[in-house]
Amino acid sequence: MSADLHCHSRFSDGAMEIPQLLKLARQAGLDHLAITDHETFHGYDYAAELAAGYGLKIIKGIELSARDPANGRSVHVLCYLPRDTAEIEALCERTRRARMKAGFVMARRLCALYPQLTLEEIFARSYDSECLYKPHMMQALQQKGVAEDARYGGPLFHQLFDPGTGSCFEPIDYPSVYEVLEIARRSGGWVVLAHPSVYRSMELAEALCREGTVDGLEIDHPRNTEADKARLRQLAAEYGLLVTGGTDFHGHAPQKDNPLGTGNTAGDQLEIILKGKKERL
Repeated sequence: MSADLHCHSRFSDGAMEIPQLLKLARQAGLDHLAITDHETFHGYDYAAELAAGYGLKIIKGIELSARDPANGRSVHVLCYLPRDTAEIEALCERTRRARMKAGFVMARRLCALYPQLTLEEIFARSYDSECLYKPHMMQALQQKGVAEDARYGGPLFHQLFDPGTGSCFEPIDYPSVYEVLEIARRSGGWVVLAHPSVYRSMELAEALCREGTVDGLEIDHPRNTEADKARLRQLAAEYGLLVTGGTDFHGHAPQKDNPLGTGNTAGDQLEIILKGKKERL
């Protein structure tokens, strides 16, 4: 079995519509795909309706945004196959409100910095999304010929949106990672700490493994360092945790992004997830 368990669509901060994602997944030889949009299941719902026509099986998933109270840095939590989503939905609504509040501030700062840009043009880029994300702002700049692409992480992106130093940055009031983990666990789904290298979360990863508050670690991710991957594999083996993988595909610059299917979850790990067991491995 071939599975990419981390990708995003236009329902959150991805650039591609669901049919485009499913087509790419089949071209990549995948037979399982998790749509893990930020704070919404709508991408999954749509993909599940279309999946049979593409010969794919879609795994229900979501990526939840949080804050590490120890250092204020962002943390992302993946949840797969939740059985009861009521609390997650309420959490998502709260986070979307906080994201929209900060996003509007950032968009206004961006328009002040680039007078040729309007708020209407920025919000037009988020027409399918549940919220306004930084890539939507970058897409508007790209349309004006200012930005090369809308990916996270480029030089202009950092200049504008780096926490603390970005000229347009506004912090988002994310919930504590411990609250997010508790809600995700109560849903009955598999709870996985996403890409620990991205937000320098290795110390947190060690703590969560010791505390038994995660079911797995996302290890095969393009932005995890090799040193962190090695340590994460040790932690997964020591604590009997799932090992997952995914490309975190957003599709804003497909020629530069890691293609769907290049970050995979092993077949034996996928089988465990699909069984829906919530016991320690």
